[in-house]
Amino acid sequence: MNAKTAFGWGVLCWVFYLSARTAIQHLVLATDYASNVRQDELITLFRLACALAASFIYWRCWTLKELLQWKRTAAWVWLGGLLLIAGNLTHALAYRQPAWFDWRVIGIDWVVAFNEEVSYRGLFQRSLMEWKGKAWAEWGGSLMFTAMHLGYQPLSRMGYIFLWGLAAAKLRSRGAAMGSLIIIHWLADSADVVCWKKSAEPLPSLEWVSVGCLLVVLGLAWLYGRERVRPPAMAV
Repeated sequence: MNAKTAFGWGVLCWVFYLSARTAIQHLVLATDYASNVRQDELITLFRLACALAASFIYWRCWTLKELLQWKRTAAWVWLGGLLLIAGNLTHALAYRQPAWFDWRVIGIDWVVAFNEEVSYRGLFQRSLMEWKGKAWAEWGGSLMFTAMHLGYQPLSRMGYIFLWGLAAAKLRSRGAAMGSLIIIHWLADSADVVCWKKSAEPLPSLEWVSVGCLLVVLGLAWLYGRERVRPPAMAV
């Protein structure tokens, strides 16, 4: 299996998953907290299937060893990961405040992170890197990542999601292991779970802080990451 074929199979997996997600959203209406969690639990079954399928395609095109490999990561890459988490946390705190949280949702967020990182920063980014080059891998993959959130996240959030995906893609192509990206993504998404209660005093200015965090990551990638780019054999 070559990179182009792997990309095509990956797209088919995501078309199937997104179709299932849309169907569940219409069949299991989320009218309150309990029904929203129930809806998300059903969607997560398909998320897990999609993640496993993407892992299988990656293994068939490259190696399973790469998917499980951890490599030494530069300090600035870890700093970038912390900034991605901080970006989501400050964005959440702009309109919400910390409250009790449901461990089921934390588990759902782990599957979300696993699925999206293995697919977008793993399968799609690797296949586009070999098939089309680095620019397509980072920018095209980030556009796909953004488009996947349409219908699930508000349109006003799409710009932020694109920057988040692009920052993660930059970290990926500059040495970040797949396992570290999954953890970063999981912790970043968990910020929305912990800070879910509507704040009595919103701080919309924090949204600019969250965007600033992502821009700093992109700046770090530009300043320090160029010597780490290895298109054919990214650490996974």
